[in-house]
Amino acid sequence: MKNKAIAFILVFGMLLCFFTGCSKATKVIADTDTIYIARTGTETLIIDRTADKEYTYRTTRVKKENAPTEPKTSQKTDTIEIVLLPGGSMEITDIVGGKVYTIQRKGLF
Repeated sequence: MKNKAIAFILVFGMLLCFFTGCSKATKVIADTDTIYIARTGTETLIIDRTADKEYTYRTTRVKKENAPTEPKTSQKTDTIEIVLLPGGSMEITDIVGGKVYTIQRKGLF
């Protein structure tokens, strides 16, 4: 009986950790005159207000052997540069505003 109670508490704790990491609430990372960056769950929205362009990215899981090992430039314009980093992170450079934003991948561990 004691083992079942311990197992239940462990499973409940793991489920609680899992579901609290999957928040669908929108988190605004940057909101300036030149750029807007917001994250909702696994989706990242980047709006380049200077060039009036919108970019959307979704973080997904991939097998380790398929995961990128080098940074990859996704978008590069006169006003913004978006680089996808290994591990699911992103680096967004607001060239007009002169700032760099790094977004880390959310995960359990």
